[in-house]
Amino acid sequence: QPEVAVLLAEALHAAGRPEEASETIERCRGAHAAERAAPTRAHPPSSEALAAAHLKFARFYLGADAFDAALGPLGDALQLRPAYAEALLERAYALQRLGDAPGARADLLAADALAPGDVRV
Repeated sequence: QPEVAVLLAEALHAAGRPEEASETIERCRGAHAAERAAPTRAHPPSSEALAAAHLKFARFYLGADAFDAALGPLGDALQLRPAYAEALLERAYALQRLGDAPGARADLLAADALAPGDVRV
């Protein structure tokens, strides 16, 4: 479960064990990628649910100021759900923090087009 992985990663990070925190998130990301490639469940999770899980992983990295690491799960989320305004917004933040103002602007404009009037965008 992504929620459990994120909670564990947050606890590990708070305990001064950031490498283990990242490993926890990456293991869970790998499990989701494997499930997507070769579903083992009778009712595999939808693309929307998997995209939401990857957004949760990215938010862990953003909260840990690991902006570069957040780009992987955000890319996964957007690959699964290209019209995902929340993921575009979070990626814009990460890109801005990494100094990529043009990339951040492009993501903000795309998010605004998908969710016009959303105050977060």
